[in-house]
Amino acid sequence: MLKLFHSRIPTSIVPLAEFRRVTVLLDATAPDFEKAWNGALTFFGKTGSELTVVPVERKGLIRTSRKTDVLISLLPVHDWRSRYVVCRSQAKFKIGRGQFDKPVFDLVVSDPEGRQFPQSEVLEKIFDILRKLK
Repeated sequence: MLKLFHSRIPTSIVPLAEFRRVTVLLDATAPDFEKAWNGALTFFGKTGSELTVVPVERKGLIRTSRKTDVLISLLPVHDWRSRYVVCRSQAKFKIGRGQFDKPVFDLVVSDPEGRQFPQSEVLEKIFDILRKLK
């Protein structure tokens, strides 16, 4: 069923200068939710990109616009809702915390074995990488 909704738009790594619309999926139940939210606002505010931050609770559907250039998911890989949203997204550049069984993300920033970093720290690492893309 996921294949039915899988985006047919080719994806690839896109330089920061080409970002127009960015969607960030954040775990709203994480203790560092506000820190991650503010970090995204600050970083993308400086780039002039249109930013949509989607706070995701433990239950319920995730509603996002399919019209985004870049999708950043900081949700756990095992969350089926995250997988559904990422697979149906038409974003040209997809960034996540881990890869699904079939590659969907263009860039993955994963936690070391046996340790999980807060989403705000992972987001900062993503920002470091994005600054280096030319």
